[in-house]
Amino acid sequence: MATGSTKFSARVIVAVLFFLHVLLPAFCASTQPKGLLKILRYKRQDCADGTYEHEGRTCCLCAPGQRLENHCINNRADGKCELCEDGRTYNSQANSQETCLPCTSCSQLNAGLEVDEPCTTARNTKCRCQKNHYSSNDTQKAEICHRCKTCGSAGHKEICTATSDTVCNDESNEVDNSVGKAVGIAIGVIVAVTLVVFLVFWRKIRQRWERSQDPSKTDGNGADEEMLPLADPHMNLLPHLPDIVNVLTWKDVQGIALRSEMTVATIDSCKEDHPGNTYEQKLKLLKMWMEMQGRDAPMKLIKKLQQSKNKEAAQKVRDILSPGNTGNPA
Repeated sequence: MATGSTKFSARVIVAVLFFLHVLLPAFCASTQPKGLLKILRYKRQDCADGTYEHEGRTCCLCAPGQRLENHCINNRADGKCELCEDGRTYNSQANSQETCLPCTSCSQLNAGLEVDEPCTTARNTKCRCQKNHYSSNDTQKAEICHRCKTCGSAGHKEICTATSDTVCNDESNEVDNSVGKAVGIAIGVIVAVTLVVFLVFWRKIRQRWERSQDPSKTDGNGADEEMLPLADPHMNLLPHLPDIVNVLTWKDVQGIALRSEMTVATIDSCKEDHPGNTYEQKLKLLKMWMEMQGRDAPMKLIKKLQQSKNKEAAQKVRDILSPGNTGNPA
């Protein structure tokens, strides 16, 4: 019995020594990410993440979180991949791209966002609304979150969530309002709007007639010296932003932001979040500017364009915001 135990112990000792002197150094040498990847690919000669064609050769794609540094030469697995810069760039799919994508920033000024999941080499940043903020869009795709309303002594009917604003008790649609009062308010609003529209168009027609009689009343660009006021100077700009973006250049939008004391860093973040996409850059910057201006945003936008001596753009924006506008300007 003792002899058997002695033989067993001797075998264990031999196995341990063999592991320490032979297997362990080889294992350690292969645990480096690049070295291990090359060893595995060399042994298997396959591509776990798929292949791509380059100059008549089939090469292995780089894994998510990496970018291509060198194409393969002798076999499909001897190409070289490099990791993206953690926390700054990423690639979420297997690829043969020589660059990684920049991580999205959640720290834009007045956007009301915070980091939900940080950027990794294989996944872009996920933003969410800050506490006491909400977005009517999908919170995973929200670019601007609005501050939740407070109800004071009226109390809350519905509390603010990530996708809806606070509803106060005095804002609920109660059936106890009289039908006569509702009809009276509706008629009053219709009459007031009709009168304003009539006056606006009457003044516009009169000014056109006066210009036809005296051409000196127009400037060199053919724009009116005095622009007509908006029928509703406090209208919601958001539904009109796509049309406005189409008639303004990036230089126009950047000038508006700078004259409104927005920081250069905030303006640059809009370009960095949408590289190469001028439309999305202008749209995002205008949304941020609109949030800062509040209810006076429509008239301020037109005035900023006039101050920059871009009366043609100012007139186009005013036409978009005029009553009866149903589409993009010609």
